[in-house]
Amino acid sequence: MNDGEQDREADIQGLLRQQAALAQFGELALKGERLDEILTQACRLVGQALGTDLAKVVELQADGQTLLVRAGVGWKPGVVGVATMKLSESSSESHALRTGEPTISANIEDETRFEYADFLKDHGVRAIMNVAILGSEEKAPFGILQVDSREPREFCETDILFLKGYANLLAAAVARFRSLDEMRRKEKELERALVECRHGAEQQNFLARELDHRAKNMLAVLQAALRLTKAPDVPSFVQVLEGRVAALARAQNMLAADRWQGADLFEMLRDELASYLDGSSGPQAELDGPKLMLPATVVQPFSMALHEMATNATKYGALSSQTGRLRVSWKAGEDGVLRLHWVESGGPRLHGPPDRRGFGFRVLTNTLRAQLGGTISMGWEATGLICDLAVPLACTRAP
Repeated sequence: MNDGEQDREADIQGLLRQQAALAQFGELALKGERLDEILTQACRLVGQALGTDLAKVVELQADGQTLLVRAGVGWKPGVVGVATMKLSESSSESHALRTGEPTISANIEDETRFEYADFLKDHGVRAIMNVAILGSEEKAPFGILQVDSREPREFCETDILFLKGYANLLAAAVARFRSLDEMRRKEKELERALVECRHGAEQQNFLARELDHRAKNMLAVLQAALRLTKAPDVPSFVQVLEGRVAALARAQNMLAADRWQGADLFEMLRDELASYLDGSSGPQAELDGPKLMLPATVVQPFSMALHEMATNATKYGALSSQTGRLRVSWKAGEDGVLRLHWVESGGPRLHGPPDRRGFGFRVLTNTLRAQLGGTISMGWEATGLICDLAVPLACTRAP
């Protein structure tokens, strides 16, 4: 066999190796489950096909200026996964990424166009061919497939076409893994959304149960008010009932405003006595006490008690007269007990306790004593009613 025939035989064998590498890598690219494994095998196969013992894949990092050696064969420890290269006008990698065409240096010692990283020279690299691993239209390039030779080498047209086709296969494999990663990310987002949705549904169920519980409590109080309310005539019955329902509604609004944590005592009294705190002829009522939050369990019954006391003062007590005055003061002691002092003066002259104890008195005794465990002391002085309330509030909190 003469030299020409030997060259043709060598070329045929080279083509067969390249075709075998393409076929083998194509199957691996479709079935592989780990990108790093595919990249490493890609380097091994391309090195075998082109007869070089050095090859690598460098990945473009998020900053768009750094290339990391992501995979490779034939390199010393400390290169793969560690070594980086910076893109610059003097790097062959920049030229390959910018043009999308293979960049070849047959002998880097004679190269005047580009500069090469020190770790390449430390490994004795003399010739390099770079081919970009392109991304899809909306994706940036993944990086570069590089074939490195320790001997100066003129890569032929067949080598170039092979490496371009090989890089295209590699780009398709990378695109597949990017799509899988995107699908996994969306699946995780969907799982999180479903968990949040279930959590939201649980919260809604909880709120529904809580609102149902609050509504039943309010209805129970309203039912008690109806049972205790007598109706000698329809107009007065409706008026009394409307006042008591309005008191409950105000308490409900205050609880809702504070997310059912409680209500401020000053605000409760101010809402109940609003028309007497700033009247056209001057205030008839005075409030004196610190900011104090009543626990949610206390707000509704206590608001009913305050409403009945205010109603009694308006109908029969100091607030039934323009000369009457009402002073309400309170404090919370270190023993956790709320003490409220209700003093009426300047109204109709009293001649002792009333002959009949109505609904208001029963509300005070039933709620303050039986329900809240408190005490009530009432004195019908000639100058007006004096009432002292004491309610233990272990969970009272300052705002």
